[in-house]
Amino acid sequence: GGIYVTESNALSLAANATGGAVDVRTTNGSLDVTSAIGTGVALTAGGAGSGITLNGAVNAGAGNVTLAAGTFASGAIVAGTGDQITGGALTVTASTIGTSAERLNTTVTSLDATTASGGIFVTESDALTLTASAAGGAVDVQTTNGALSVNSVNGAGVALTAGGAGNGITIDGTVDAGASNVTLVAGTSANR
Repeated sequence: GGIYVTESNALSLAANATGGAVDVRTTNGSLDVTSAIGTGVALTAGGAGSGITLNGAVNAGAGNVTLAAGTFASGAIVAGTGDQITGGALTVTASTIGTSAERLNTTVTSLDATTASGGIFVTESDALTLTASAAGGAVDVQTTNGALSVNSVNGAGVALTAGGAGNGITIDGTVDAGASNVTLVAGTSANR
């Protein structure tokens, strides 16, 4: 069955739902996630500035993953030691998502990421369909071995890399870096 929890304060989470979803939220506190495994995963840290720290696996199988940090996206998504998100569609809303030094690691089919005051830094293991909007920060998304299909991306600088021999980038919408640079790299190593 599923795991459905609402906690009033901060919470450390290790959850494994066999045959069901994991839906855990705080009303006013951060989430520190060691693991969250289910047929779908939704994690919400409620309250101003409340963030989500991923220190292990978030695995929804083929199901979808949703991460929301802070009221009105005021909290950060922090990529801790051993972070790995696996699933179908990944939707993330936060103040910032990862950093250039500590990128969010994913194995998902699509990413829809929105930040309110910082950047988006993600490394995907294979092919990815991307929609991203970073207010006040850069968008830096790379695949290690897969094509990148871009619906739309905007931020204060955009860097997109499709890693792996022969993998390309398909732009199906707007790529807007504001007054900053756009960097597109296709079919090479994604080590940066």
